Amino acid sequence: MLRIAGDSNYKEPLVLYSDQTENRYPYSSPVTVSDDGFQVFPNPAQNFVTIVLNKPLENTAVYELSDVRGEVLKSGVISSDCTEAYIDLKGIPVGIYFLSFKLKDSVINVIKLIVE
Repeated sequence: MLRIAGDSNYKEPLVLYSDQTENRYPYSSPVTVSDDGFQVFPNPAQNFVTIVLNKPLENTAVYELSDVRGEVLKSGVISSDCTEAYIDLKGIPVGIYFLSFKLKDSVINVIKLIVE
């Protein structure tokens, strides 16, 4: 079970509790937690974004970073044995984007990502 505590305005640290661990993230590095078992941080981001999977995937996944018009600006593969991935945001202008994750040609989640 995952519980989240902390001020939504990021005045307090964000604390993620699971059955056996407690992780604290400073308010300067907000974390987006997915219902599908992964975390994306920081959000807002500047130079890169980190994707952490709570457990390895059963199959290879694909991520796509799209702008508000739906144009895919970056994409990549997360292998099934991987639990952490990084997306380089060099060349991505300041704005609002959507980070989607696909597994077997089906979108499993879309996260709004802000690039500063």
